[in-house]
Amino acid sequence: SGITTKKATIAWSTDRSSDSKVSYGTGSGSYFTEEPSNSSQVTSHTISLTNLNPGTTYYYKVKWTDEDGNTGTSTEKTFSTSPAPLVKDAAAKNVSLSSALIQFTVTGASSVDISYGKTTTFGGLKTVETGTNESTYTVELEELEDDSKYYFMLTAKDSENNDYPGTILSFTTLPRPKITTVRIQQVRGTAQ
Repeated sequence: SGITTKKATIAWSTDRSSDSKVSYGTGSGSYFTEEPSNSSQVTSHTISLTNLNPGTTYYYKVKWTDEDGNTGTSTEKTFSTSPAPLVKDAAAKNVSLSSALIQFTVTGASSVDISYGKTTTFGGLKTVETGTNESTYTVELEELEDDSKYYFMLTAKDSENNDYPGTILSFTTLPRPKITTVRIQQVRGTAQ
């Protein structure tokens, strides 16, 4: 139960008080060496698995040993973590002298951070709360400098606030109109 992109809870019951262990891995019968456990002698067992990979199927067996040293093991079962949030079709639209619209489509995210700036260290940040269903959003970046290259990156966040950064993209704001080479020239032969 409680399956998210990076966590899951395994629960089971035994008829005698015993400790709790879970063997799990990403292949059938192939488990990690670390076994999350709880030494408390109980009949209702709960083990939380953390630091899982999103969109991955895990295989697991639960184990228990009672106070007399009798050990039991369940049959192998599986669960799949939720997929990572996905941001796609990110683009800068309607770029002007001092603003730009960032448009993107997102699935499975609770929010998206838009980092932007004149370097890849950014400096500006806008956050958009999103729904978990696939939707398209448009966010306006304002007070930009004209004729400047800006970099931006979208970072999706899942329900537990885990970050899933995207690639760095860029756009260039329009230059201001400039008047150069202004001259004053006498027009000969006209009324004075």
